[in-house]
Amino acid sequence: MGWLGDVCSAIGSAISSVCSSLGGALGGVAALASALIPGFGLAEIVLVVQAVCTIVSTVAELLGLKKDEKMEEIGMAAENAELKPEDFDSTEEYIEYLREEVKKLDKEEVENLSNEDRVKYQAVGAAITIKGIEEKYGMSMPAEFWNTAKDMELKGEEVKTYMDTFKKNGIEDMGDMAAYLKGEETKSDAHAVSDSMMEALGEMYPDLSREELDDKLTEMENKVKEIE
Repeated sequence: MGWLGDVCSAIGSAISSVCSSLGGALGGVAALASALIPGFGLAEIVLVVQAVCTIVSTVAELLGLKKDEKMEEIGMAAENAELKPEDFDSTEEYIEYLREEVKKLDKEEVENLSNEDRVKYQAVGAAITIKGIEEKYGMSMPAEFWNTAKDMELKGEEVKTYMDTFKKNGIEDMGDMAAYLKGEETKSDAHAVSDSMMEALGEMYPDLSREELDDKLTEMENKVKEIE
C-alpha cells in the first residue's frame, strides 16, 4: 500500500507503545485498538475511527461506563495514569479511575493534539471501553463487529439492541453478526444468528411485517458485501 501502509503501520506502532504502559491485565487491547484502524490514508482513518468511537461511546453511556469524557482523553489518561488495569477488579472500575485522571489532563494539550495522536488515543480509549462492554455482557466483541456497525451506519442504540438480543439467545461472540452479513462462517449456528438479527430488527421496527423485516436483513447483507 506504499505510504498508506506506512501511515497505518506508524499509528499501529504508536498504539502498541501506549498500550505497553498498561501492563498485562487488559490483554489484547493493543491488537483491538490497531484493528480499528483501516488501511487508508490519514484523513480516512480519522473519519473511520471517529465513527466507531461515536458508536462505542453511545453504547458505553447507555451502560453507565462513560460520561462526558472523550475517547482520546481516556487513551491519554491510560498512558499517564499511575495505576494499571491489574490494580482493579474489573475494567469498569479501571475506567472509573481513568475518569478521574481525565480531569488532570491539560485541556489545551488535548485540544491541540495532532490528527495522528488523536486517532491513536481515540483507538486506545475505544479499545479499553470495548473491554468494559465485553465484561458487562460476558461476550466477545471484536473489531470486525464495530467496524461492520460503522459500515452499516448503525446508531449506538441500534447496536445495543443487537447485543441484547444476541446475549438473550446465548450467542457469545458479536463477531458472528459481522460474519453472517459478509456471508462468512459463524461460530454459532447461522440460523440462530439470523433469528437473533430478525428479532432485533423486529424490536426496532415493530410496525414492519415479517417479509419487510426479511427485506431489511437482505439490504444489510448487500450493503456489507458491497463495501467489502
